[in-house]
Amino acid sequence: GAGYVGGLAGKSSTITNSYSEGNVVGTKTYVGGLAGYVSGNVLKSFSKGIVSGDSSYVGGILGYVYGRIDSSYHVGGDVIGAGYVGGLVGYVSSSISSSYSEGNVVGIKTYVGGLAGYGRDISKSYVKGSVRSDSNFVGGVVGYDSDGPIDSCYHIGGGVSGADYVGGLAGK
Repeated sequence: GAGYVGGLAGKSSTITNSYSEGNVVGTKTYVGGLAGYVSGNVLKSFSKGIVSGDSSYVGGILGYVYGRIDSSYHVGGDVIGAGYVGGLVGYVSSSISSSYSEGNVVGIKTYVGGLAGYGRDISKSYVKGSVRSDSNFVGGVVGYDSDGPIDSCYHIGGGVSGADYVGGLAGK
């Protein structure tokens, strides 16, 4: 598909106790293993497969989520995009807790992270896989942590590489 692409839905208000298996490919913004864009919360859900987008807001389960993510995960494939790319979510405006991503994350622009490209308040979560971008703000867990702590999180199983603002947990 083009933009607003997901294994379950292009856009959704909330996702709970749901999953998607299979590769997801989009050519524009908002691409996710479950949904491209979610306006609410995502709870106890997962996706399995490669997620690839030619533009920004690309994530293993969500491209963009306005709410929080809890007890959710992505496995079974790499996540590839331009900017705002994450193994779990490209951009999250609320929190991430008790979640994980297993697979490599590759971006070419800013804000690329093993769990979230751009996020805040991340707890009890982990990433297994490498994280790479040609640009800035690249992190093993989060590319850019806008506000809030990173608590009880870790990154294993691969390197983290980028231009500037690169870190094992957070680019910034």
